[in-house]
Amino acid sequence: MSNSQENAMTENTMPTSASPPQEILQSMTLREKVGQVFVFTLRNIVQAERLLELSPGGFIRLYSDALTSWRQHGLLQRKSKFPLFIAADFERGVAPVISAATEFLPPMGLAACGDSRWAYDVGYAIAREARAIGVNWNFMPTLDVNTEPKNPIINTRSFSDNREVVSRFGIAFMKGLEDGGCVSCAKHFPGHGATSMDSHVDLPVVSLSFEEIRSTHVFPFEQVIDAGCRAIMIGHLSCPSIDGDVPATCSSTIVRELLRRELKFDGVVVSDALDMGALTRRYPMKDLIPTVFNAGCDVLLMPSDPYAAYEALHDAVMCGKVSLERLNEAVIRILRLKAASRLFEEEQPQTSHDVLVQTLYSSSHRELALQAARESLTLIKNDTNVLPLSVDQKITVFSFTNAPEGLFEYLDPKFFGDACFQFSPHRVRALHFGCAYEERYDRPNLFDTISHLAYEAGVIVVGFFHRIIPGKSSANLSPTEKDIMQLLFRTGKPVVFVLFGSPYLVEDVKEASAIICAYGGGWAVQVAAAEAVIGKIGFRGQLPVRCTL
Repeated sequence: MSNSQENAMTENTMPTSASPPQEILQSMTLREKVGQVFVFTLRNIVQAERLLELSPGGFIRLYSDALTSWRQHGLLQRKSKFPLFIAADFERGVAPVISAATEFLPPMGLAACGDSRWAYDVGYAIAREARAIGVNWNFMPTLDVNTEPKNPIINTRSFSDNREVVSRFGIAFMKGLEDGGCVSCAKHFPGHGATSMDSHVDLPVVSLSFEEIRSTHVFPFEQVIDAGCRAIMIGHLSCPSIDGDVPATCSSTIVRELLRRELKFDGVVVSDALDMGALTRRYPMKDLIPTVFNAGCDVLLMPSDPYAAYEALHDAVMCGKVSLERLNEAVIRILRLKAASRLFEEEQPQTSHDVLVQTLYSSSHRELALQAARESLTLIKNDTNVLPLSVDQKITVFSFTNAPEGLFEYLDPKFFGDACFQFSPHRVRALHFGCAYEERYDRPNLFDTISHLAYEAGVIVVGFFHRIIPGKSSANLSPTEKDIMQLLFRTGKPVVFVLFGSPYLVEDVKEASAIICAYGGGWAVQVAAAEAVIGKIGFRGQLPVRCTL
């Protein structure tokens, strides 16, 4: 394609709210079409405003405070010629990414509630808070069936290891998001639940037969498509039984044959983040972008270098490596999704400041988070009926976390000890140890301090705040933590474990007198767990995955 052909394609006219997607497509220049397929990372407002010159389809929101996010999103929408998708990974609420909002249970905690209405209600509340700050696309629900207990990246992000449970709760969550005004996006096709590698680091391999993948891991996606799913994200993982060692995001067999032709999905297909190690270790940018796009991904998410990625696709179209037909196919799907989501109709897409504050500080959302947390708490073990604890007992609470210091999204584990203290202020001592890395334990007399406090206690309560941190760590206990656990067991005192994250840790604390699965680590979960330990509430949750005691 020559430069004169490119320039002569169309006039650059402003789309109106009455313009149907096909009319808008015909009005776009080639460079605008290329821009529409990208969702860039919103790192700062200066960078984002510069990227508007590429006519991007949208941005994805990373960590920030609510007011800054609200202002930035409004500014970008006003300055953009085409309405933007402002996307986010609000998997357990807006709060872990945006300060001042509500943190809910992760998907596995919602499934522990037993009734999928909790997934719908939480999805709806998340959508309302997201829209208040200007986010209109949430990359949820997670439909991975977590059949691999040692999965280093999915874990509690999955609803269950049962395909039926994942489907039922995933559909409910999706409908809640959509009814609340957010576009949903099911992920990570064809299923990331049977992997043992974090795709942020390298390429996971699903070593299952096609029949196993199709019957278990693809099943929830088939169900949500039938339920009206409008967008699906492809995971960075290889399925040798389907297409050798080719990553799914680069596989036309997986995207075009399996998802499009066999499952008859005609919505928007989104790549997982293109800055992840699973792909960057294998492809240079100039090859990666056209490969993923030709495989069938309509939206190219989070390339590490936006300008290089943009030029890679533009050049591929100009030289014929990517056909104009393929580009138009992707852009029309994106425009249709934006139109169906009424983005072209919103003359003032930004909510008022009053509505922002009212929505983010919603007492009904806080109450929903607390009630769901109470409903999810699962009692796995209670030898000699050590629970509930008596307020007359002398209790020592230890909290351990694998979150790196200063990581914004992880709330303070001290809430749990503080909540226990409030119920029994004269009998509780609470201590917190940050344990993301072994060297953080290398301080004088640590074991002596823990031993002394443990022997003084009548009962020991341990809160483990271990959860998946993409690209940073697994949810497993460190060797030092395991040594500390043995120290506690040797005291002969009753030891109660509360797992504020991965339920699979039950296998590491089998000697405990009591084990509670709480699934998440937000404020509401910590308060509910403290209530349960003291006996203020009972246990009603159902374990959504198989764990071995």
